[in-house]
Amino acid sequence: MPAQESLNDSARLQHTNISHSARQMVTAAEALRKSLPSWPSVRSPSDLNVLGTAQVGKRQWVQGWIPPAAEQARQAIPQRQPRAKGQSPFLIAHRGGTADHPENTLLAVEQSLKVGADGVWLSVQATQDGVPVLYRPVDLKDLTDGSGAVADKTLKELAGLNAGYHFTGNNGTYPYRQPDKSVRIPTLEEALNAIPKGKQIYLDLKQAPAAHVVKAVSDLLSERKLWERVLLYSTDAETTRLLTEQHKAQVAESRDATRQRLAEYALGGACKSAPSGQWVAFERKRFVKMVEDFTLGAGVSPVMAELWTKGSVACFTKERPELPIVMLGINTQEDLSAATQMGAYAVLIDSPKKMIPQSENFGSSPPTLRGQFITAGSSSNQIHKMASMHPSGNRNFASLATVTALPQRGHSASSAGQSRKY
Repeated sequence: MPAQESLNDSARLQHTNISHSARQMVTAAEALRKSLPSWPSVRSPSDLNVLGTAQVGKRQWVQGWIPPAAEQARQAIPQRQPRAKGQSPFLIAHRGGTADHPENTLLAVEQSLKVGADGVWLSVQATQDGVPVLYRPVDLKDLTDGSGAVADKTLKELAGLNAGYHFTGNNGTYPYRQPDKSVRIPTLEEALNAIPKGKQIYLDLKQAPAAHVVKAVSDLLSERKLWERVLLYSTDAETTRLLTEQHKAQVAESRDATRQRLAEYALGGACKSAPSGQWVAFERKRFVKMVEDFTLGAGVSPVMAELWTKGSVACFTKERPELPIVMLGINTQEDLSAATQMGAYAVLIDSPKKMIPQSENFGSSPPTLRGQFITAGSSSNQIHKMASMHPSGNRNFASLATVTALPQRGHSASSAGQSRKY
């Protein structure tokens, strides 16, 4: 009994310490709120990437400097959580940031993360000798100074090619044709090594027949124990089928199934089925051809279809409210605002430089703190430090509508309702 009483006392003391820490944080934040005028208004949902407080929808987020211990606790929580309507989606650099730098290169990946992208979407093929590399088109001549299929080349043969050979700058020149500017085709392993923990990684397998690239990618992810870090996608049905046979793989629903459901809803308002994959991805808007067959032939009507709407999102999430929806082709602030209001989990952007506002106080390297909260244990000095880091120099914070205490060391992340993994 004495041992049991001691254990109970220890548990009560631990609970008291946690509660006291949370109360201290709330008290400090409330005192700051009452003593200072309101925070500048938000111009767009992407303003959430700027340090400070932002009101979006019905939730208010506080962003700023996070103590190292709290950041470690945050990274221990699975990051693939559903996004609430009005909450800024994760901004994912499409092909590493294809509009800013040569696509699917280490340069593109590193620069996109540097300006604040939350993750990268990478195109993957496999070489003749079974090494997964970053490359998208069928023929090497489309992007490089070589030719032929990736599957017909060894890694050594690819090493001498310039992946930025056809990339054009703003003035129409080819900046990466200069000998000292040449960029090579990287291996998938090199790219994974260059992406810090906490950043999202999407792999789009782009090679047929499917078995070769699926095996190459699967072998690497198994060897490096990286299955949980990546989300897998393909426009090819056979590739998707093979990926789903890997029990650790986090695979998107087949593009055919997603397209069919979106088309049924767009043309007839029908919602006939629930998504089968762990997540879904499709363009918000896309040129499609409507084909009508009749006795004397066929009629074709090309049209720009708006596929992701509040209604289609509701159809996809009717039976699975926490389904992550990734919206592709989000390259204007208008589209980002629409995706945000629909509750998109993540969006693909071609130009992180254009889509992510940069703070002059941080040069080209603003910290990415989208979706972070002040944590239990944040002192009033830390809260004031957060305020002082806002680009405007204003130390004001608006009222705290949401204060979340992250699990401390030794506490399960599931207790915070964040145990779901996609």
